[in-house]
Amino acid sequence: MRGPAADPRVLLGRRAASSRFAPGMYVFPGGVLQPEDFEARAAGELDSPSIGRMGVRGNGARAGALARAAIRETLEETGLMLGVPGDVGDLNDYGWRAIKATGLQPSLHDLTYLGLAVTPPGMPLRFNARFFMAPARAARGEAGDSDELSDLRWISPKQWRAFPLVSITAYILEHFDKILRRAGEGESFVYRHSGGRARVRWRRAV
Repeated sequence: MRGPAADPRVLLGRRAASSRFAPGMYVFPGGVLQPEDFEARAAGELDSPSIGRMGVRGNGARAGALARAAIRETLEETGLMLGVPGDVGDLNDYGWRAIKATGLQPSLHDLTYLGLAVTPPGMPLRFNARFFMAPARAARGEAGDSDELSDLRWISPKQWRAFPLVSITAYILEHFDKILRRAGEGESFVYRHSGGRARVRWRRAV
């Protein structure tokens, strides 16, 4: 996120028309958790309340891996790296080798956890997606198109109707102010969409 609090901007990119998931849709950077996301060295840790809201049953290692995955995928898809000088270790994954070459470690304390989206039963591709936010000033590099995302744009959440979006992206942008406020109060959303209807509840640390 960048810009003043009264008029923030968030980064979206368009998925390729050939993508299996959400072809042609504008989405936030993201992807799949990899085994080496557990192993990469990071600067800082997620705070305990955030871990308690993530639906990982207090598993700090899994919570940290999800946060590392978010940072790795953001670099792969946009060229922006949320990190500080440091060594991630000797890892085989392409994404982590690319990060190691930058001389940076992922900076977990710059992340704010926002919520979880659960894919409805019966969908051909199922996943539980967790959403984080970080200030643009904490990122290094310049945003640019990748094989996975093109037409990267910093948009106002008020502009969301102008873009083709999957339901969870539309929900986050439409309710952005509320989500930020409740995150500041120690809550995160749990989003489910089925039967053409969104169902949202709010979770505190457990």
